[in-house]
Amino acid sequence: MRVLTIKHGKKKLKPHVSAFFKRCEMDPALHFSVKETQFPKHAETLVKDVIVVVGGDGTINEVVNGLLSEPGDKPPLLLIEAGTGNDLLRNFEAISFDRPPIEIFNQPSSKLHIGQIKTEKELRYFVNIADVGFGGKVAETMEKMRVTWGALVSYVVAVIWAFFRYRNKSLSVKFNQLEEEKSFFMIAVCLGSTFGNGMIIAPGKKRREGQFHVVRLGRIKIWHYLLYINKLLQGKKINYPEISYDETVNISISGEGCEIEAEVDGERLSATSFTFTVVPDPIAILNPYRH
Repeated sequence: MRVLTIKHGKKKLKPHVSAFFKRCEMDPALHFSVKETQFPKHAETLVKDVIVVVGGDGTINEVVNGLLSEPGDKPPLLLIEAGTGNDLLRNFEAISFDRPPIEIFNQPSSKLHIGQIKTEKELRYFVNIADVGFGGKVAETMEKMRVTWGALVSYVVAVIWAFFRYRNKSLSVKFNQLEEEKSFFMIAVCLGSTFGNGMIIAPGKKRREGQFHVVRLGRIKIWHYLLYINKLLQGKKINYPEISYDETVNISISGEGCEIEAEVDGERLSATSFTFTVVPDPIAILNPYRH
């Protein structure tokens, strides 16, 4: 079995992961190799036969985009936590590395549905949550700070900065039978439930395979967000007129001719419109879901 591991170039391996990799290298049943990312989106070019991903949401996002940019069958993924937020991996049980490597790589896989984003500029994919509005402002601010301050500090500072600098956006939203134009704080298009290092924006704590959970936050002020932060951490539904929850398999969001921003699994996108669709064929993942 051929196994290529893609590792975030700036993340150190935890001792138990390092020991597991050494056993993989010694296993005669495996052709095992490791490649480290050197620059943004590098992982997208390394995914011809990838199966192990060592990193956080951003690295996983790059690998998935690389996989889906090529036709043909997709190899199963084994995800190993090494990021800042690791929000996607909160949906899965921890892997036990005490077993023989070949047993881990041959275990039954789960299905991981992917979201597609189409703009006038590009086609991208995501595995967790896309946030149009406030999250885009946070991602924009993070891009300017990450090199100097690192990922975690940059994220905290970017959120605080965005709270005071961000202004609601006038957006046009279309999904199911609904068409709406109004001012929004943000619209979260969710496959997973959690983003922002533990904030459960979609009620409940499990992924919604095969459909999006759409959370619309309308005329929300900073103090509203802070008032309900405890419910966000607990994954509880917020009963407030400007917050709504829906489910769909596709949704379009536009800025009525103006460019708007989105944060997608840590990646910043900007466009005048976004069309989100659930990809029909899921990819395989070796990490077991939490029950």
